Amino acid sequence: MFQGRALEWWSNERNIRSNEEAYALPWAEVRELMMLEFCPPHEQLKLEEEFWHLKQIGDDNLAYTTRFKQLSLIVPHLVSTPKRMITKYINGLPPAMRDSIEAAQLETIEEVYRLAASLNNNRVRDKQFAN
Repeated sequence: MFQGRALEWWSNERNIRSNEEAYALPWAEVRELMMLEFCPPHEQLKLEEEFWHLKQIGDDNLAYTTRFKQLSLIVPHLVSTPKRMITKYINGLPPAMRDSIEAAQLETIEEVYRLAASLNNNRVRDKQFAN
């Protein structure tokens, strides 16, 4: 459900097109219209740049994974295949985790997310016991 500014935008789209035509739009077209309205090209460029430089900071794998998921939805052309998505995600991880995940040769991004979270938890636990 749309709320606030998005609801105003959608109501306007329905007024321009008619309810039937608006509700018949394919999701890809609705998404494109929304991107033009809420994320103009200059903002998309900023997000692409952020995505290219996204890295896990310290032990905060949850924040890295969350932002990775958000950006992969906003700029999906940068991770257009499962292999590209996995490669991009792994490249943002700390080097020690990167090697272990690459060696596992996982096939889905969900498997990679789970392994990265597990490895990260082990790193954090090991640091706590070392202190």
